[in-house]
Amino acid sequence: MRKFTSNVFTAVLFLFMATIVSSCKSGNSEDSQAFLSTVKGLEKTLSDSISTDPNVVKVIAYHTYRAQTQAETSQIKELAKTTVNTGKRQYFFATDGSFYRVYFPITDAIIKYDQRNIPTDINGALVSVNPVHDLSIVELAGKYGKQTEEAKEAKQERPIQMLREAIPAEKKVGSSIHTDSKIVVFNLGERKLGDKIVW
Repeated sequence: MRKFTSNVFTAVLFLFMATIVSSCKSGNSEDSQAFLSTVKGLEKTLSDSISTDPNVVKVIAYHTYRAQTQAETSQIKELAKTTVNTGKRQYFFATDGSFYRVYFPITDAIIKYDQRNIPTDINGALVSVNPVHDLSIVELAGKYGKQTEEAKEAKQERPIQMLREAIPAEKKVGSSIHTDSKIVVFNLGERKLGDKIVW
């Protein structure tokens, strides 16, 4: 009887430990509900730094930096210890060091919506006279280039850099869906560790 009880206890303990390990791993998965919920919080914090006006559309993007070697995994773990979130940068680090994400506002952008090109301002807020009703169909089409002081004084039009291919807005599912319907997010792809943010 004692042997049976001991075996049952061992089995239960093993199952408990396996559940803990599994939940830790799933928290790193980019389609887990825990991950999506955490990311939603980062996006909301960033959008609030752009504007707290409930009628303003806030435009956000992110890069993913994925470890390719054990050394890069260690590097990501070290970055997680020293990196601080700010009003203009929000970070998510996988606890296993496999990847991290950087979220940032899309400033001076050209957003395509319903055959129109709509700009974002220097904070990442959409500047549109007419309302944008469906954020699921907006696309990131390009950006405004920097302008010299001389060009500003001469009231020249700002240079425009259109993307080769427009980037669709990220589709939100499950725990990633915002209650604030005025947040739009773009996935700008993966970057190598050490590469700067491209925007």
